[in-house]
Order: sequence, then C-alpha cells, then structure tokens
Amino acid sequence: MIRTANVADEGAIAKCVSSAFDNFGEVTLIQQLAADGDKLIELLFEESGTVLGYVMISKLRLHKAPQLRCGAVAPLAVCPDHQRRGIGSTLMREVILTSRGLGLDVLCLLGDPRFYKTFGFRKSHPSSDYNPKHFQHLELTDGCLRDIQAKAIYAPEFSVL
Repeated sequence: MIRTANVADEGAIAKCVSSAFDNFGEVTLIQQLAADGDKLIELLFEESGTVLGYVMISKLRLHKAPQLRCGAVAPLAVCPDHQRRGIGSTLMREVILTSRGLGLDVLCLLGDPRFYKTFGFRKSHPSSDYNPKHFQHLELTDGCLRDIQAKAIYAPEFSVL
C-alpha cells in the first residue's frame, strides 16, 4: 500500500533509506529538507505495517524560468531485501501522479537513465551542478521546457551529499 508519510514514520523511513543507500547521507538530507520546509511530497510503500520503500519530492527551481513549478525526486529508496519486486516503480508512478495533482510542471532527478526512461524521464537540457549523464527531467506540463535555457537549482540541503 502506498500512503503519505507522517511524523510517526520517521524511524522506519530512516531505517529503509539508510539500508537502501548503505549510509545516513540521504537520511540527513530528508531530515534537513523537512526541517527547512523544502519537502513537497513524501510517500512510502508499506506492507503489513512495515515500510519497504520511500520517495520524496522537494523544491527545485529553474533559474531563468521562475514561472515553472518544479520538484526534485530524491531519494527513491527500497529496502534491499525487497528490491526488484516493483516497489520503486510503483512509488515512481504514484509520485508522478501526485506531482501532477499538485500542479508541478517539471520533475528532475539524478539516476540511472535506463530505469527512469520507463517513466518518461529523459536527459535534461536544463543544466545543473551534477553529472549530465545522470541528470534527467520529466515534463508534467507538455512543452513547458521548450525554448528555455535554464539551470536547475536544488535546495541547499543537497550539498550534504
């Protein structure tokens, strides 16, 4: 079952995310984004009361395109013992729908292009401070990035990674 995360889930989310990434960097990122008010969407995948997967959308802006409402997908995590069961894909589909429902125009992320292309993400033409090979975007509003030369500016909390 997918649902919106709440404060009572913090410990279970931290356990899932830290085990998926084998460190606490992403947990610190989640906590800081929440504390600074940069969290937009926070969903988890739960089975029998256990958190098995998690995804967050945080604020992201496109320099020179302030009219666009944008979000950064990070982290997407699935507990290691439950990977390759479709949990990450299920979370991605749901967070894309939720983002559209909130009126976001664009989602950006860093990740494996082979995985994320199945959701419509493609190599991003807005630039960023991250590896262009892995920086991707998904237009939730068709054509919103046409003719826009912009740079993606992540929330400052991402500097902890």
